[in-house]
Amino acid sequence: MNFNFNKIQYKMKQFIFLSILFVFYNCETEVDVSNLLNQEQLLIINGYLSPQDTVLKVQVSKSISIANKDINTDNLIVKDASVSITSEDGATVSLDYSLQNKNYEKDVTSDFSIVAGKKYFLEVQVDNQKYNATCEIPLNTIENINFELDDDIKYDRQDINISFDDIKNEPNNYIVRSLKTGAARDEDWNVMGVDFIRDINRENQPITLSYKKKIPTNADKEIFISINILNAEKIMYDQLSALSKNSTNEDDIFYTDIIAPSNIQGNNVYGVFAGYQRAIINKKVK
Repeated sequence: MNFNFNKIQYKMKQFIFLSILFVFYNCETEVDVSNLLNQEQLLIINGYLSPQDTVLKVQVSKSISIANKDINTDNLIVKDASVSITSEDGATVSLDYSLQNKNYEKDVTSDFSIVAGKKYFLEVQVDNQKYNATCEIPLNTIENINFELDDDIKYDRQDINISFDDIKNEPNNYIVRSLKTGAARDEDWNVMGVDFIRDINRENQPITLSYKKKIPTNADKEIFISINILNAEKIMYDQLSALSKNSTNEDDIFYTDIIAPSNIQGNNVYGVFAGYQRAIINKKVK
């Protein structure tokens, strides 16, 4: 299962940026976005690469004013861009627009795959304007994941306990995504929660987290839980963490939105092109 946050909206002071995130330090070059809030419309480019993915995905869209809530968001997707990714070895692949998924996509093949530790270069051309970005895939994935569901049910909720080994002797940016599905394993997964964890001040120590969720173990159908743990590039972590915090606090009048970083080079453009490693553990809980 590819990591992605489909059709997530995230809010800045004057814009709603509509993105499909595929959804994580190394080689990113952050762009100064302080002047972007004054632009009437921005081009939004997001792409995320992982050795565990079977499909390369990049989305190209446009921003809208936060006051313009009635617009058909499908009209913001740019469908006629030229999108390509080049590896540091010189191999290049062109991505084709998918009407169904609203992404630019290409299947990973033996001729072009995503390799840990390698750099990749994105080029997007829209209306004779070129946009570029670079990412580097983290070397290591997460190991020794342990996931336990507490048998003690309190207030119709159970403790979910997760632990995994910290990747040693380097700064790491972890994104832990918990999902639940019922009946068949190939059904759509529902997001139960997303946690953002850095190993600052606990280098080389096991990472642990615990939280309570309602698990309908008395339901008629089978229940599965999937724990996705990402070792992400810093810029991807920062972007998704800002998205999560802004969304959580959107009704707090005293909260100031976090302006997420961008590493897309070009005029009036915003977004992130980044690499990550993903590990998954699935468990049947009923």
